[in-house]
Amino acid sequence: MKKFKIGLSFLLFSLFSSNSGAVADLQNVTITALNMNRGLGNFLFIRTSATPTVVGCQTNPDWNLILPLDSDLSNKIYSALLAAQASQSKVILGGTGTCNSSFGIELLNNFTILKP
Repeated sequence: MKKFKIGLSFLLFSLFSSNSGAVADLQNVTITALNMNRGLGNFLFIRTSATPTVVGCQTNPDWNLILPLDSDLSNKIYSALLAAQASQSKVILGGTGTCNSSFGIELLNNFTILKP
């Protein structure tokens, strides 16, 4: 009985901790859509040519990542993402592991524009 309890505890721990710390990871993708909507706040919605390989908190199937446009750095990132989309450059995007509670979309943490 003790082995059963230990095994059950391990199984439950594995199930519930499997997504903790999970972050979106998009490698070698293109940006297929960028969206801003005044009615939804000061956010940039990002869709890519592939879905993240790891999905943690993401519940929105329409967008891959979201970028709050709340700082000079965010505005610079937006400009770079727009340039990457316009040139159809391949990019690497990474999430924070945290989702915007209003939209269920993971926050963008980092990106790299790859050499063509």
